[in-house]
Amino acid sequence: MIREDGNQVSYLSTPINIGFTQPIFAFNPYRWERQIEPLRFEEARKRYIEDLETISLRANNLFFDLLLAQINIEINTLNLANNDTLYEISKGRFSLGRIAENELLQMELMYSILKQHLSRRVLITKRHCFDFVPIWLSKV
Repeated sequence: MIREDGNQVSYLSTPINIGFTQPIFAFNPYRWERQIEPLRFEEARKRYIEDLETISLRANNLFFDLLLAQINIEINTLNLANNDTLYEISKGRFSLGRIAENELLQMELMYSILKQHLSRRVLITKRHCFDFVPIWLSKV
């Protein structure tokens, strides 16, 4: 600052005082944070490993559910083909008069039931496939 008489004057002051005070026997959160944080990290790491194992187990279960559903479709398709053959034989035997109409209707009913079982197994397999694909894609 320059005065009226032309002399330059400067003042020295401390407008801001920054400091840190910590009582000796009081609680120190920074020290405790340093001691606790490694334990938290270890806990999080173990939780992460457990989650990965859970996901792997779920993926394995879904895979084998899908495999079992596909095998059930193959079995039901074979059963339906066998029952279709028996039904055709029964129709021929009925036309010759060797079996009663009741037996023919029983064979037709069994054929319809097996078609329904096959349709249900196909739907179950599709559901298992849709359950498994997102898990499989997330592992790639």
